[in-house]
Amino acid sequence: MYRLLVLIFLSFILTTEVSGQNKVITGTVTDQDNEPIPGVNVIIRGTAQGTVTDVNGNYKLAMPPGYPILVFSFVGFMNEEVRVTTENTVDVSLYPDIQSLTELVITGYTTEKLDRLSGSVGTVESKQMEDIPIPSFDQVLQGKTAGLYISSGSGQPGSSATVRLRGSGSIGAGNTPLYILDNVPISAGEFSTLNVNDFESISVLKDASATAIYGSRGSNGVIVITSKSGKKNSASLTYRMQYGFSQQARERFEMMNTQEKIAFEQYIGEGFAGELDPNNAVDRKILEQYKRTNTNWKDIFIRKGKLQSHELAFSGGGEKTTFYTSLAYLNQEGQAIKSDLERYTLRLNLSSNAIENLKIDFNSSFGYSNSNVIPSEGQTSIINPFAVVYWANPYITPYDENGDYNTGVGLTGPNTLEIINEGQRTNDQIKSVVSTSAQYNLAEPLYIKTTFGIDFTQTNFERFNSPDSYLYENSGGSFSQSQFQDFSYIWTNLLGYSKNFKDHFIEITLGHEIFANSINSFGYTGYGINPKLPGTPEGVSPGADGINIPEIEGFKEGNSLHSLFAIANYSIKDKYNLKASIRRDGSSRFGVNNRFAIFWSVGASWNIKEEAFLINSQLLSGLKIRASYGTVGNQSGIDNFQSLGTYSPVSYGSNQGNGILYAGNPDLKWEVSNQANLGIDFSFLNDKIFGNIDLYNIITSDLFVQYQLSRTTGFESIRSNEGKMSNKGIELTLNADILTIGDFIWTVGGNIAYNKNEILDLGQVTEFERGTSIVKEGLPLGTHYITEWAGVNPSNGEPLYVGQNGEITNNYDAAGPKAIFGTSQAPLTGGFFSTLSFKGLKLDGFFTFTSGYSRFNNQLFFSENPNFITSNLSKKMTTMWKEPGDITEIQSYQYERQFSSKDIEDASFLRLRNVRLSYSFSEKLIEQTKGIFKGLEIYVQGQNLFTWTEFTGFDPEDDNNIAQFEYPASKVYSVGLSVKF
Repeated sequence: MYRLLVLIFLSFILTTEVSGQNKVITGTVTDQDNEPIPGVNVIIRGTAQGTVTDVNGNYKLAMPPGYPILVFSFVGFMNEEVRVTTENTVDVSLYPDIQSLTELVITGYTTEKLDRLSGSVGTVESKQMEDIPIPSFDQVLQGKTAGLYISSGSGQPGSSATVRLRGSGSIGAGNTPLYILDNVPISAGEFSTLNVNDFESISVLKDASATAIYGSRGSNGVIVITSKSGKKNSASLTYRMQYGFSQQARERFEMMNTQEKIAFEQYIGEGFAGELDPNNAVDRKILEQYKRTNTNWKDIFIRKGKLQSHELAFSGGGEKTTFYTSLAYLNQEGQAIKSDLERYTLRLNLSSNAIENLKIDFNSSFGYSNSNVIPSEGQTSIINPFAVVYWANPYITPYDENGDYNTGVGLTGPNTLEIINEGQRTNDQIKSVVSTSAQYNLAEPLYIKTTFGIDFTQTNFERFNSPDSYLYENSGGSFSQSQFQDFSYIWTNLLGYSKNFKDHFIEITLGHEIFANSINSFGYTGYGINPKLPGTPEGVSPGADGINIPEIEGFKEGNSLHSLFAIANYSIKDKYNLKASIRRDGSSRFGVNNRFAIFWSVGASWNIKEEAFLINSQLLSGLKIRASYGTVGNQSGIDNFQSLGTYSPVSYGSNQGNGILYAGNPDLKWEVSNQANLGIDFSFLNDKIFGNIDLYNIITSDLFVQYQLSRTTGFESIRSNEGKMSNKGIELTLNADILTIGDFIWTVGGNIAYNKNEILDLGQVTEFERGTSIVKEGLPLGTHYITEWAGVNPSNGEPLYVGQNGEITNNYDAAGPKAIFGTSQAPLTGGFFSTLSFKGLKLDGFFTFTSGYSRFNNQLFFSENPNFITSNLSKKMTTMWKEPGDITEIQSYQYERQFSSKDIEDASFLRLRNVRLSYSFSEKLIEQTKGIFKGLEIYVQGQNLFTWTEFTGFDPEDDNNIAQFEYPASKVYSVGLSVKF
């Protein structure tokens, strides 16, 4: 790398003009109203030479040869760069930089000045998201904002994450935030076909003051995404390229090798090798063949996946119209064989003020992705390669002496390998998000705005299992296709009033909105595949006499919202600020008795630093107190027809009919979240140290739970509003410029959040079980519920358990489950970074962490269980109890292995999420390219390099409470290049 930089530098030097005289340039700098601007800095790019405009906006400057670009900058205005060719006079107009002038925060329907903000809002800028090799943008947000917990869930390229903002607020409904992209609500979990490099910023709206305006959809928080736009009187072309590879991130347990597994099976007398008699000549020959084989199944199923991406982005504009467009390609292979993602995305954004008093915006994103996925993920299945890697016996070969798959009864590894190689499992997705808006200024303070947007996603699934494969030869193979279409549109109309009256500012926004969503799904599965027509519908048998009959499935459904809302902001000198909002939503999901609901919020802030007693403080740069309270609703996660009685098709013999499916509840209504927030924003030493603290208390009532009915009604239960839950917490964000010495800068920062979740009321009952957890009043959601492990009896090797009264027993059923083993939902989360920069060289490190939660490690149950003797086992099994007096945690093979608290592990972790070393070529070097480049950066980076945890499964970071051989997170190493023309 060092030699490459030297050669590039020398080549630039050789092309430098070494002779010539300085050229004198004069001109005038004005604003958008053609008024002169005094005090504008005029710098020759690549040098320290410059001047300042006089009181009439005039300047005069001598330019040396080889440095043809002038940079004009002034506080509150956008920088302007001008290339000087033959002219001697260069006049420039500067335009206000709204973002830097007022420090705006985009909150969805409106944009608020940071000084007036009363809500709790976290912001992630484009530079924090660009060039990170993760296809789904939600994972890119990990650790970036306090209170926003993101768990990757799967290492499959393009998979979405589990996202929680200030904890889980619902038991029976959804807990996912609402996502808004360019004023359009987009479906959660379908992000792999969006390009994160197209995003300018992401605002995370946390409290009621920020989210209540979204009414029935904002209870779980709102994530507002704004895509990039062009700048006036400019043009730039950027090319980004990235190459790299991914591999398995971590492994914390070891499996037996051939010698150990054969010896273990021989000791027990079970398994392929254990049932062979060494004294029998035929068996002895097979045993010897086994002993000569030591297959590493990881080398067969797991690989180094390649990564490459390319992107062209063109942006700019003139006086009236600006544009941004990009075209990107991504190809990322997963660590499992035949798992990958290939994506194409196109974005076009336009903004125009060509007609006086009328502004028109058009934002569009189009994407196509194709994924190959593994046969089974997150399941203890014989076709899940991440399970089979550990289950397959090392003394079995993947192929026989003829080169064919070594398939057969119980031969897990070869059977799975054949299914993966000879089958087909693809997910194709088309996604489009388009919005267009027109704003007309009726008079100076009054405007109207209309916005129409659509979100369309179509995902096609295709699965093929070969009729020639061992596992499917009896069924004749299968071929299936299905299609899922998700379409929604939104139409928003605003009437706005915004006016400054000396020291007073008033803003009022009235809105009307219609939202509609429709889902259409269809699919079929055919059997009896013609071997000569694999992977195509033509190979499906039509079926006859009840054999190989194709199966057809599908559904249609939809929902809609009709809303009226109002937002009011009032400010005095940007010192005392008040905000209020109210929204009335009507939803088709609820019955006639509760179709409409009203949600509201009030918030206030006080800029204490502007008071006379602090305004001259040299230590304190800023201090603001914020407070808010309001109500927000939640309707996600329930059926579209939950309030109605529904029926489903049934059959009796060959006769078709309809039967009652669910009893409706016309009294069903929204879950309502009452949210209080108190925050402090602070900065010290001219903003060298800055951050904020937030305290919140959220009480969610009318939770969706199942209400038990008398069985004489013909139904077991109905969905009803019965429960109550609380989330209380504190969030801290702190950033600091630690050290600045000349060109060396060291910056650190981070955030930490603590959330306490508690179930307050369940209505009809006080508790109910849900899998291996219990939902119980007084406990947090996700509380583990299992029998307590007490160890192994050293006298006979039997497993022991702790009973309800603390007694030790060997009776698993009598011991019974307990709720004393913590929760699977992390109460403590956060992230922190460190950035070192020297001139063009920069080193960034970013960490994320979670603490205080635990998970079941189901991988232990299978790898440390003699009941699965036909599969490979953990090396720990060599410490199994064998004779009286043995002290061990591995019980005798003579007793059944049960699921217990032994399988619960602390899943807290600290992960080095990203390390990036970059070099941006100096402007002096860039100038040597004679205007070919405007910027050039090269970098190397790594993702998920190290994870510190006590959890012994694949990955402590997941979206459920049980580790079941999920696709683990990948280490990703890449090198990239960014060139600006």
